[in-house]
Amino acid sequence: MRVCGRAIRVLRIKARVVAGNRGIPEKRECLSEFWLFSKGGLEQSFQVLLFAMPSSRYAAVKVEHLSQFIADCHTRTTLADENRQADQMTQAPRQNEPWRTLASIPEPLTTERFVLEPLAPRHAVLDFAAFMSCRARLRTELQWGEWPPADFTLELNRADLGEHYEEFVRREAFAYTVLSVDRERCLGCVYLERCVEIGGCQLAYWVIDDAINREAELVDQMLRWVHQQWAIERLLLPFHQTNQRGITLARNRDLVEWDSPANGPLARHLCFLSIAGDLPV
Repeated sequence: MRVCGRAIRVLRIKARVVAGNRGIPEKRECLSEFWLFSKGGLEQSFQVLLFAMPSSRYAAVKVEHLSQFIADCHTRTTLADENRQADQMTQAPRQNEPWRTLASIPEPLTTERFVLEPLAPRHAVLDFAAFMSCRARLRTELQWGEWPPADFTLELNRADLGEHYEEFVRREAFAYTVLSVDRERCLGCVYLERCVEIGGCQLAYWVIDDAINREAELVDQMLRWVHQQWAIERLLLPFHQTNQRGITLARNRDLVEWDSPANGPLARHLCFLSIAGDLPV
């Protein structure tokens, strides 16, 4: 069965938002929406779920209540259909279609303090060491829920990075590792995805503890790079309410606060809009 990339992406982003709250009703909502957008049979969809989620960077949703989830999906179909039109405005962008031409993808950003490279399986060791070193903070700031678990392995991470790289090759989404200039350490990651709500793209990122003092520089350089080299006029930066450091950083740059939707993946986030013409000279 072929399940569109959007279905998996919708599940992952919504799981990232709700997995921190371990209440079963919210998890049922997440899985019901996965079935709705996968347009497949329930049993097939959950097979895809079981296959897709163990190595997911976005969340580790437990499926021990699988039979109850399936029952809920049967009973919730009518309600989901009624809510679908309203909820589509807050869904993740359609990830199974390229949104950039090959010629429009610029060379990776390089500065005197860090370099970017497309995130790929060859970065697995450095990437694994980086996020595992600060996973407690990242879970809180980024609402990763239970991901990564204590028993998360290097090989699972390698498979996860393979998914990111395949998205990059298909030009659906663009994940970059942030490396030290000698390329001996991973300092964090940045993620660029289309954002249809603003007619531009969305930027998400994380940095390790030792690179927090470079976070402002990274954001400033990313804003210039995306606006100037990608030629994208409007860029959205979402920060979860728990990420006060990121929120303060955005406000210090006088970015426009964008009204976040009450539901969907950006709920409980403060979102800031960067517009190319407003960048300081």
